[in-house]
Amino acid sequence: KLRRVLTFILVIGVFLSLKRGAMVALLFCLLGGFLLEKKFINKKNLFEKFKRFFIVVGAIIFLFFIYSKFADIFIERFEDFSGDSKSFGSGRGNIYFLIWDDWYSSDNIITYLLGKGYNSVQVLTKIKIGSALMAHSDVLNFVHSYGLLGIGLLALFMLHQLRIILRLYVLKIKLVIPYFMLFVIFFFKSIYSGNFEIPNFIYLLIGFAIINASLGNLRIKF
Repeated sequence: KLRRVLTFILVIGVFLSLKRGAMVALLFCLLGGFLLEKKFINKKNLFEKFKRFFIVVGAIIFLFFIYSKFADIFIERFEDFSGDSKSFGSGRGNIYFLIWDDWYSSDNIITYLLGKGYNSVQVLTKIKIGSALMAHSDVLNFVHSYGLLGIGLLALFMLHQLRIILRLYVLKIKLVIPYFMLFVIFFFKSIYSGNFEIPNFIYLLIGFAIINASLGNLRIKF
């Protein structure tokens, strides 16, 4: 019960924050968590099935109510996604294209393989825009700073996390749900926000550390 109350508070907080990226990640977390939870439910327990059904219906009605109250604000926050490809995401599209074009048009095999080095995105945006800005994307930051080697290592890390999630799912270990949610947050932030450039990333790492410590106690081999 406490977990559901905390989840409810989290949903309210995220939606009222009007952070688009957080909303998208949260929706995927909740949907994935709901589907994964089916693995641990007794199929013969009709009460549990009905309870889950009413929770889902209640959540949909509640979210629709929240949307109806703040529809204009939500539309305003998401409308730039339908605009010019370089201006979407509060102008992040311009930064994304700038980073990609600078790396891709470098015409240098060393740059392609190893990138332009740490902090190269800030140097680039300082020269082109006048302000040293973050990439707002781990993917583009790794490509520009560390080249194909860097993005390859990031991809291998993500594949390893997916392997752990699959292993936990097959073994029916309930820690798969929070682990999956942490991965979803990390994955989406890697694409449109960035993890490694933000101090708050430490909290995500703490979450991974706690779950991995618990898995260590279970002596699970991956």
